[in-house]
Amino acid sequence: MVFSPGEHLKGMELAPLLKSIQMPIFATSAKREIDEVKAVLQYLKPKYLSHFQPELEGFHGFEVIWDSVKGYEKHWEAMEAFLQSVE
Repeated sequence: MVFSPGEHLKGMELAPLLKSIQMPIFATSAKREIDEVKAVLQYLKPKYLSHFQPELEGFHGFEVIWDSVKGYEKHWEAMEAFLQSVE
């Protein structure tokens, strides 16, 4: 599971390093970060990627699942569905 993945490290490009991953990945973020997340995850094979894209804004990182954040339930529902799919 990844929360708000992005190209945050100077001098290192994360996206191409993901090509070799061959396991299920769940990704989510704040609504405003969706395009950045898509860019980082573009090299993952679609069969391994579950990308939840929220309709409500939310927050950066794992704060999207805090119960004080509007819409957190949708993130939890998506994560639970992902986990059930990989059992």
